[in-house]
Amino acid sequence: MITSISEAIQLFNSEFQRNSQVKELYTKIEAIIYKDRSEWPCSQNEKNALSNEDIDEINRLFDNEILGFKGEALKKQFFNHYFFRSNGSASNWDEITIFPQLCSCAHITALEYALPYIENIDAPTQKFKWSPLMMAMMDAFMTDSFEKMELLIDYGANVQYVSPESFLSLPLLCVLIKAEWPEKCEKMYAFLVQHGARIISPTFLKAVEAFEDPQSRDTKLWGLRTTLTARFNLEPDHLAQFGREVKEKAAEELREKLYMCLNNGEYLKLFKAVEDLQSAGPKAAEVVNFEFKKGGTPFIYACTLFKGMIVEYEEDEALLKDVCNHVLKALVDCGAEFHEDCAAYQIFDSVDPSLQNKLKGYCQTLIEHVMLREKALTQKAFAEAFV
Repeated sequence: MITSISEAIQLFNSEFQRNSQVKELYTKIEAIIYKDRSEWPCSQNEKNALSNEDIDEINRLFDNEILGFKGEALKKQFFNHYFFRSNGSASNWDEITIFPQLCSCAHITALEYALPYIENIDAPTQKFKWSPLMMAMMDAFMTDSFEKMELLIDYGANVQYVSPESFLSLPLLCVLIKAEWPEKCEKMYAFLVQHGARIISPTFLKAVEAFEDPQSRDTKLWGLRTTLTARFNLEPDHLAQFGREVKEKAAEELREKLYMCLNNGEYLKLFKAVEDLQSAGPKAAEVVNFEFKKGGTPFIYACTLFKGMIVEYEEDEALLKDVCNHVLKALVDCGAEFHEDCAAYQIFDSVDPSLQNKLKGYCQTLIEHVMLREKALTQKAFAEAFV
């Protein structure tokens, strides 16, 4: 007879896979979560819900029908073990997991019941390589998708999570491919960005770059492109439109980051953003040079912001020099285009005459930096800026 929780957990760990009661328990719990409610006189969403009676029954099963003891520790062991087991057909007991289904097609009450017992909800499985957030949003965009995503984030789901096995786990990637549900996709995009998802992350931009390239033979990305193309019936022109939209949104994100971080003095956040962009490969150049209808490229926008700061905060010249050098150097290293007849050069003409020579000299330094991208010359050029 079990006399303590620690003994129960020890027995549980050793007996879990071969104990017939455990298998029977799982079957009963699954039957409760997915039982047929088609005859109930209520809405489809309510039919998928766990009632109080259902939850009481699950608790009773845990308390009375497994290994002869009660305790919350057992639930934690159960959910962590079986929610993240899968590798093949669900007909085999050892290859079943119910967590992806809870995130997608089960009612939110079932998810609410299970989440407190799960230690790491981003833990990837071999069969379901998508993140929990991806599962919550992909099942035909059910009415409670946003509520599920909010709940998953509250319990630690990472909006930037990428499984080692597949880029399919990156929620933003599918959200930006607006096909079947454009309005909900726009809301999903806003939701993910609000909760910290970033387009100008190296992983995302590299995934997009390979996704757009039909010659890419990267196994992970080839599978991603094939899966999404089949799911959304994408044509080549739609893929091109997808690429343009990603660049535009990434450029908007960069401009907003430039403005907000400079305005709030959050220079470390700005440095991190441009360093991420530097790590994003060829796609970074397309982002920093994306031409908005008004306001030019993000790089020209950055020059404009720095000019305004230099004019307004001349007493902080040393700090501004460091910030300007670091950020603009990073953007130029990403492939920012800057030449003497571009708008970025002209923005320095309208300032106070006492500052014109300094600013034009700085502008000329940038031009030289673009022309001389060798590392040593780049460092020398920026070290001499504002001198």
